[in-house]
Amino acid sequence: MKLLGNPKLLDELLSFDVDSADENLITNLGKYLHDPKNVDNLKIEVVENASIACKCIIMWLNGIHSFYFVNKRVKPKKAALAEAETKVKGLNIQLAEKQKVLKAAVDKVEALNAELDSTIRYKEKLEKEYDECSIQLERAVKLIDNLGGEKGRWGELAKELKVSY
Repeated sequence: MKLLGNPKLLDELLSFDVDSADENLITNLGKYLHDPKNVDNLKIEVVENASIACKCIIMWLNGIHSFYFVNKRVKPKKAALAEAETKVKGLNIQLAEKQKVLKAAVDKVEALNAELDSTIRYKEKLEKEYDECSIQLERAVKLIDNLGGEKGRWGELAKELKVSY
């Protein structure tokens, strides 16, 4: 009754740090909760008939006892999770850096491809001009060759015209 008469009991129960419960406390609590002499008297239904406040305290004690063993299995997993999350965060930072490098490389490749396309178009234009100039040169050579025979004839005609006039 002394425990139930404590006006700060609820505050103490609410502020109890279940993560800091040591094994000695839980072992002693387990001995009390699972003692064959007390098991029948600590059933929720039996305690509820005596006092609803006691029922809540017994439920809280059973919860603390169960939580300790669950938390004992979960703690290493939480630690591993925290470590994995830290590792993932570091890897995400590295990934972001690599993605920046990749983006820069892709942009450079795209610029080089654009320059290549421009250079290929310019080359094709020059080849076309070369072909056109080659054709014009062939025609000019033919024209000069064909007119070469006319040179002699025009020269004689010029002499005749000089003499005649």
